[in-house]
Order: sequence, then structure tokens, then C-alpha cells
Amino acid sequence: MGSKKFKDTKIGKFLAGTAPSIIDTVGDVLPNNGVFGLVKNLIKKETALPLEDKEKALKLLEQDMVEM
Repeated sequence: MGSKKFKDTKIGKFLAGTAPSIIDTVGDVLPNNGVFGLVKNLIKKETALPLEDKEKALKLLEQDMVEM
């Protein structure tokens, strides 16, 4: 992923519209496995995010992890 910030990943772009509080927290960090693990936990705990969006977010997260 190089120097792409988390907010510029697939999951980052998705969460910017659905869970901006997560992007406010980690949007400017460089993604790595630790950051992805943190975001995975934040997604699971985000009460304002509907189940369908959580499932989509977790799939996008997995795609970004594989690309990295």
C-alpha cells in the first residue's frame, strides 16, 4: 500500500460515509495489520452502524489487508 493513508483505502472510503467517527480516529495513520485489527474491533463495536454495513465494512477490510 505504500504511503497511502487509511482514509484512502477501500475500507477508509466506505467508513467515511457510514462511520465517520472511526475515520476521525484513524484516518490519517498509515495502515498496517495493527491498524486494521483496531479498525475491525471499532467496526464491530460501532452501535450506529447497521449490521449490513458492518458486514460490508469487514469484507472491504479483508480486501485491503490482502492487498497490503
